[in-house]
Amino acid sequence: RSSYSCCYFVLPCCFFDFHGKYSRRQSKKTQYREYLDFVAQVGFVCGFHVEEDCLRIPSTKRVSFVGKSRTYAAAEHALIDQQITQFINSRRACAVATCDRRVGLNHEDHCGGLCKGAGSEPPEDETETAGTIWMPGFQPREKVEQIRNCASLPRDFVDEVVLNVANLLLNAAPPKSHSDKQGGNMNTWN
Repeated sequence: RSSYSCCYFVLPCCFFDFHGKYSRRQSKKTQYREYLDFVAQVGFVCGFHVEEDCLRIPSTKRVSFVGKSRTYAAAEHALIDQQITQFINSRRACAVATCDRRVGLNHEDHCGGLCKGAGSEPPEDETETAGTIWMPGFQPREKVEQIRNCASLPRDFVDEVVLNVANLLLNAAPPKSHSDKQGGNMNTWN
């Protein structure tokens, strides 16, 4: 949606939709192939000739997509943008159907193809038009990503843990000594 002259390259790896985690719809394909088909569909809906390529990288997920040319003329850009908006809204309806599935909603009825019905229209509380907002309710990542592992623990805490573990190991009772056949002592450092 950036511009008509935009091109793209994407290397899909994590299974995400526009509005959350991607949920499977076809059990006949592998999860990865189904997701690749979805990513290619997004490119096609956005008006690109989508090319698939397999990169020579040491990874199990190495299929990439390239969009270098458009399937429509520049004059049709507004019509395609409307089609993209409908597709995004239909995917949002699919995400809602996935969340409600445990309440008995049949996900296939809502998302077999492009979702139709009330889910394909923007919510009534929308004050902005589809041309001014790409995805209502979309929250991009924070500029500074929150670290969720132990890579940035305070240094004094790390030093304290290391010293406690080292002291416990050094003060542990020594293991019983082992003697070799000649009667020599083969104690090793604890």
